[in-house]
Amino acid sequence: MSDNTLSYSPEEVSKILKISKGTVYDLIKRGELPSYRIGKKLRVAPADLEAYTRPSYAAPKHQPEAPVISMEKLILDNHGLIICGQDIVLDVLSRHIEKRNSSIRSLRSYVGSLDGLLSLYRGTANLAAAHLWDAETDEFNTPYVRSLLSGLCNS
Repeated sequence: MSDNTLSYSPEEVSKILKISKGTVYDLIKRGELPSYRIGKKLRVAPADLEAYTRPSYAAPKHQPEAPVISMEKLILDNHGLIICGQDIVLDVLSRHIEKRNSSIRSLRSYVGSLDGLLSLYRGTANLAAAHLWDAETDEFNTPYVRSLLSGLCNS
């Protein structure tokens, strides 16, 4: 690994380590593999990758994972369901939920699809609608969910 490369992309790291690109993003997200951004691109320094692959490498200490709490308990404890997105069906859903259970309030955040997914990632929303087309895969939503929320879901 001691070539003159300035930095590696997550795809290059996945090939070097013989793991999936999603696993590389998970390592970065959890803080186990240091990275930095150049514009919109994530990069990994060769020294950081080399340190990670050393047998004596100890991953940086990160916060213990929060205990798993049921969505219903979270909603009731916070006195509301935070729903992100601009789709009108979310307004219908909000009214329906409030009619079925008067103890739950729906709090609407009229943000775009990407901001809604980021709110899910940050834990500041319980539900989000997305309408995002990926030109590379010719698919809606799935590539974005896998990229942004890979550490939170098993898809």
